[in-house]
Amino acid sequence: GAGEGGAGEGGAGEGGAGEGAGGDEAGSSEPALCHSTSRHRDSSKFEGDEYYKLCIPLPGVSTLVHEQPASMISEKQYTFKSSGHDVDVEWPSPVDETRAHARFVRSRSELQVFAPLAAE
Repeated sequence: GAGEGGAGEGGAGEGGAGEGAGGDEAGSSEPALCHSTSRHRDSSKFEGDEYYKLCIPLPGVSTLVHEQPASMISEKQYTFKSSGHDVDVEWPSPVDETRAHARFVRSRSELQVFAPLAAE
């Protein structure tokens, strides 16, 4: 008869919107929370020395030219302050701040900081 099967199988509850949400999505106004610090080794950078790459999303920012942000790299941390963004990130281990540098990737509205690990 009619009604065999119905819509009950599987339902709309499978997976739901809760799966994997949070983490990267949450707190876009707090870039310090969703920054990622990863270790890399690349022969074209820092003569092959291991380095940290720090990515700080700056949504809505297309250029830092007019901002004149306060950006400071030290052995222990990276600090960035501009209108609407206040980032303070501690390096997992000491870096050589004299060789570190930052760049703004316009296509991704992302600030990238490269800092080689300090010599032991």
